[in-house]
Amino acid sequence: MNTIHSQICSQRILPCPYCGIEYFYKDMKDHLYYCDEYTVKCDNQGCTAVFPRKQLLRHQSQECLLSMVSCEWNEFGCNHKTIRKDMKNHHTDSTAQHLQYVKNVLDKILAMLPQDQVKRALDDLKSESGSQQGSSSSLSPLSNETFIKNNKNITDEQLLRQLSPHYNTLKKLDLDGCAKLTDSSITKIAQNCTQLQWLNLKGCSLITDGSIVTLSQNCQQLDTLFLWNSPQVTDRSITKLSTNCTQLQVLGLESCSQITDNLITQIATNCKHLSELYLSGCTQITDTSVILLSQKCQLKKLGLSYCTQISENAITQLSQNCRQLQHLYLGGCNQVTDATVISLVRNCPELLEVYLSNCQSVTQEVKDELQSLRIITQ
Repeated sequence: MNTIHSQICSQRILPCPYCGIEYFYKDMKDHLYYCDEYTVKCDNQGCTAVFPRKQLLRHQSQECLLSMVSCEWNEFGCNHKTIRKDMKNHHTDSTAQHLQYVKNVLDKILAMLPQDQVKRALDDLKSESGSQQGSSSSLSPLSNETFIKNNKNITDEQLLRQLSPHYNTLKKLDLDGCAKLTDSSITKIAQNCTQLQWLNLKGCSLITDGSIVTLSQNCQQLDTLFLWNSPQVTDRSITKLSTNCTQLQVLGLESCSQITDNLITQIATNCKHLSELYLSGCTQITDTSVILLSQKCQLKKLGLSYCTQISENAITQLSQNCRQLQHLYLGGCNQVTDATVISLVRNCPELLEVYLSNCQSVTQEVKDELQSLRIITQ
């Protein structure tokens, strides 16, 4: 009994996995909310950068392309605000307006000076500018991010026509909900966009193994791929992906009904950098592959909702091996019990969310206890 108590006691002392400072277990979650070394993600929508919390302010104020910024001509009267990556386009499109702002300021200044001094200064400027006439520069680089979300009617031909100017620079492409796209466009993108790192194909239910295999052969810098409800995608293509794209960090295969333990075994073996894996609705997944995942990958987010063959044995192993786990989705996993959840809380001090909807073997008492510990149960 004493041994069990020492493992779950709220007064036990643990080192913070980020800064190394020791805290009582009951205080660890409060500490993680403020720890300067805690790994956080930029909260600007669409940004996937992660870094120690102490670097967040610098990232958002100086580096993030998705931070909202003011036009650098604001001191002259331009009040335009937009995200950093779009500001160059604003400068290009508003050159005439910015020059007018400057002229207005200069007119006010010149009106305050003796006119003979103004005339001499203007004459000097005209003579100096003569040699610079004809010089010009372009401020319209190709975008490396494209978002075409929820365009249910866009066709392969329309998509390729829109993307073709950006083939050489495209790194991020979001096609969530583009239900009419087929292997034709995805294969063409894979062949031409070799710098692609982030791809969202959720809801593109017409794609098959063919385009995913081409993607794995040509886009080996890929670190994030989302699929959802792709019934024609099987173990064959995702195994190729795990073999060729070894830098994968985030993989979503939700409701891809043909995915089996054989694939998850390959992912666990090949993708050492994997931190997020979403398998909810993959009903062929069993304890065998989840246990191997826990042994091979340091997962922070794992989705297993409605993977109905998963038992408490797999989740217990997961809690023992993936102590950095932060989000776990177990909705509809009826073999998960109170003991499983207690094991998670005891072994995973960074746990922020456990999704337990329709887990009939988990009591309300345990869910209430999780809420008291600030762990979201939904």
